[in-house]
Amino acid sequence: MVTPVTPLTGSLPKVHAPKAFHVLLVEIQSITEKTPLQKLAQTLSDLTASISNLDQQQMRKLLICLPKTLTHANSLKKEQAELSSALGNWNLERSLREAMHYCAIALNIEETQERHEWVSSIFIRWTLEKAVHKSLLEHAYRMADPERFNTILDDLQRLKIFCGVQKDFDALIDQAYQALTEDPRESRLQPFEVCTEKLRSIDRTLPQSGYLTQKYQTALENYRKQFETSDPSEMLDHFKELFEVFLEDAFLLVGPPPCGYDLRALGSLAKKSPCPYSDLEWFILIEDKKHLPYFQNLAEVIELQFISLGETAPGVSIPVFTALGPKHRSGLHIDPGANPALESNTVELISEPAELASTISVENSNNNDDLATSLLQSVSLKTNDSSLHASFQSQIDPEVRKKKALEAIEARKALYSQTWTAAPEHLQEYNLKTEFITFLNFLISDFGLYFGMDITSPEAILQKLNRMGILQDIKLIKQALKQLYTMRIQLHLQAGEQKDTAPATSLAPNERTFLCMTYRFILKPLYNCIDKVLERRAINLFTEALQVNTKEELKPLTKSLVQAIPKNTHTPEKY
Repeated sequence: MVTPVTPLTGSLPKVHAPKAFHVLLVEIQSITEKTPLQKLAQTLSDLTASISNLDQQQMRKLLICLPKTLTHANSLKKEQAELSSALGNWNLERSLREAMHYCAIALNIEETQERHEWVSSIFIRWTLEKAVHKSLLEHAYRMADPERFNTILDDLQRLKIFCGVQKDFDALIDQAYQALTEDPRESRLQPFEVCTEKLRSIDRTLPQSGYLTQKYQTALENYRKQFETSDPSEMLDHFKELFEVFLEDAFLLVGPPPCGYDLRALGSLAKKSPCPYSDLEWFILIEDKKHLPYFQNLAEVIELQFISLGETAPGVSIPVFTALGPKHRSGLHIDPGANPALESNTVELISEPAELASTISVENSNNNDDLATSLLQSVSLKTNDSSLHASFQSQIDPEVRKKKALEAIEARKALYSQTWTAAPEHLQEYNLKTEFITFLNFLISDFGLYFGMDITSPEAILQKLNRMGILQDIKLIKQALKQLYTMRIQLHLQAGEQKDTAPATSLAPNERTFLCMTYRFILKPLYNCIDKVLERRAINLFTEALQVNTKEELKPLTKSLVQAIPKNTHTPEKY
């Protein structure tokens, strides 16, 4: 039996008689922009006090009406934080994932030590509900292995950092005692006398340390500060250090890994260009599929840790709490398209090497092609067996790899034609990701996959294409990659969230010139000669630029181009 986490009640309003739900629902639906703020605050307080009494059907009705009400209550931070807390409490018995969303929202609206304690307690509730350590102890008991039992008891004591209140740790100890009573025969218990003695002597005093959520927030803040001082090439390593903070706690909650594993990232991390508010796309290679439940648990815990940061947009199931802004916050979260914690993804995203290689075969090419292609280009975040990824890659037929790359390139060419319908000089707003990075960084990665390269960094792929004699000069492209990355980092830091758009008026003249130059001298000529690249023919982008742009289009950029590239680089003739 799981000891329930104490609901957060200290910050909830005190009312003597909660209104009937149907009355509250009518009041909520009657709220407009003309509703007095005091009346609106009282309605939210009445609603908060009634949340615990709602059934599933009533909650569904409430969540349909609530978003509109919250749009008129953006100044009521205290009331919104209390309402989100109450909704988190309501979900504790139903969905810890939903509860964590609401708890994190409340914490972000109004930070208190009580809320830090409350949100942190969800992690120990998770491990108690899953009976993770109880199962490990029961297995050791069945196997008559008191030494292993004692080791698990040591691990149990390390879970004190997750326990905000005494009864949480007491519940863990109680599960240990339950494991010893599975078969209470004296002959079975005798070898475990040393274990029972250890159980009795365990110090149950909890440490007076900070809460997990505070630790995670501090680690994330320190990671983001690195973007202001570190070389961009170091940011992948800094992300690994951040991920290690989460992973260390996750392993405590789920127990030690039972077999070989490799936790691997996709997307911008695989391309070695994470941004301050980038999300995580990842998958797990495992040695033995019989341990799938363990790694599903690991993925669940890591998702809960990320949600606790309050930067995971929860979708339509959870209303926007406007005290935090007009939309859900979006920062460090796990992308639902590549999240091994989601049941619909576990077949693809937690797999043995041979199984994953099979899903990317030609026969299965219709099973999420974008994801299948991404899985071929990843970077390890943490592994205890690097041979797993090598085994996975070795089982991919080179022709399958080439086919996937070609499909991605053709799709990118079509998207390029749809996107670039206006000259860059005439754009009122620039989107660094959808207009530049998607068509430069991602295309270079596609080339790497097409030519069977085992590297994922666009800069490294460029070097290899250059040595193959395909791209004759890559200095300008490398400079463009670096500048686009720098500009994207600045947009994230300035916005305090994921943001890739910038109005033309907000950019300095040299930044606008750089973007126009990137389009005229790199993107446009490169997309005009993709077939030549695939045929391994030598390409000079400067020469190609002369053919696909007019002199009038290039003339304003010529001076900037000459300044941007080294003097020994072949430059186009003067216009």
